Amino acid sequence: SMIQLSSFIKLIQNIVRIQIHIFSGMRRSEVISLKYDCLKEDVYDGKKFYFLEGVTTKLSRSAKKSRWIIAPEAIDGINICKQITASVAAACNLSNPNSLYLFTNVKHIGRTFFSIDTDSVSSFQSSQVLTKLLQLFEGDLVIQEEDLTELNMLSPTRNWSVEEKYKLGKTWPLATHQFRRSLAFYIAQSGLVSLPSLKQQLKHLTNQMTLFYAKGSGAQLSFFMQDNKEHFIAEINSVKPVADALFF
Repeated sequence: SMIQLSSFIKLIQNIVRIQIHIFSGMRRSEVISLKYDCLKEDVYDGKKFYFLEGVTTKLSRSAKKSRWIIAPEAIDGINICKQITASVAAACNLSNPNSLYLFTNVKHIGRTFFSIDTDSVSSFQSSQVLTKLLQLFEGDLVIQEEDLTELNMLSPTRNWSVEEKYKLGKTWPLATHQFRRSLAFYIAQSGLVSLPSLKQQLKHLTNQMTLFYAKGSGAQLSFFMQDNKEHFIAEINSVKPVADALFF
């Protein structure tokens, strides 16, 4: 129905938001504040790469312009959200959508008594919503024996068995910040990206914070299939020179 249309569009926005978290390691506030024209592309050593331009407040007391490398898998979704924002701009008779947010508020669509607020962002709620979204792709995200074994390998000094939310058979407790931690861990374990480059991508003030995020990456977990060109390891290989160049 028309009333449900805005909820459906916001679902699309939310899925794209999660994609950006997964493939860039950006913080929640950094993703939410992205503008319509945030997606950029460039060519380095004959290869096209993508990055997002936005702002972060973690490197100084005020908002500082920054950019994050983003994997190609997230580009289609970002362009869909740009089309949504452009449609809102057109409905508001705005000649240029660049002043609007990438995840512009869509709650007014299909509703008679809601005024259009072009200077606000769609609200993305709790971890329950995040869990439901991921279930669209993975099914039930239930903690299994091998998951607990892996947790103990990654952080053997932590007593996982006494933590209620990590009990066997429970649904994984999820938050968008976990994608950021996972990306740091994943890249650090690859050994292909230097610590300063990872620090640059995560917008950390210190190397120590980056090391903390990558904690446990020395564990012998077989995440990497070196000969598989479709695996994310290939993407890490391709962006390493760019990440190093950006840091320089």
